[in-house]
Amino acid sequence: VRVIPVQTRAECELAIRRIGLGVWLPDEMTAAAPDIEQSWRMTSDALAVWLSITLGVPNLAIAKSMGPDDVDLDPSGSAVQRVETLVDYGLVDALFPHYIGQYAGHWALVTEPASIRV
Repeated sequence: VRVIPVQTRAECELAIRRIGLGVWLPDEMTAAAPDIEQSWRMTSDALAVWLSITLGVPNLAIAKSMGPDDVDLDPSGSAVQRVETLVDYGLVDALFPHYIGQYAGHWALVTEPASIRV
């Protein structure tokens, strides 16, 4: 698989059109974004959602090593409650709920061998 490093929105869109994949180098886009908190509270989890919102992508998969058996998600709880549980378990960063609440697409945490659907 060929991967293209990308730094700008235009480069992201071009890589997706050409090969369907790019490795995002976030410095350029995030340094200029006023809605990006420059702290350790924001990790690759929230950045992935932010990029998905920015590019308008319809589907997002967050890859994690922790499996669904390690998380006690209350199926009767709201989506917001389930996302907060993911934060409590340390699966996603503290800013993830803020960004995922703005995301209009479909998303899932992808683990090996199963996925957590929220």
